[in-house]
Amino acid sequence: MHASLTRQTVPWEAVLVLDGADPALVPAPVTADPRVRILALPRPAPPAPATSA
Repeated sequence: MHASLTRQTVPWEAVLVLDGADPALVPAPVTADPRVRILALPRPAPPAPATSA
């Protein structure tokens, strides 16, 4: 997606929301692009175990 957007002639901006993923895994060309904003959310807590009645 990023490579395609960088070839465009129109202005663009992207927001990536990482839901518990490590931001270090985002490729360097994406993180270095000033048009890209990266929001890293904390990893969600696992669901509580089911209880039987």
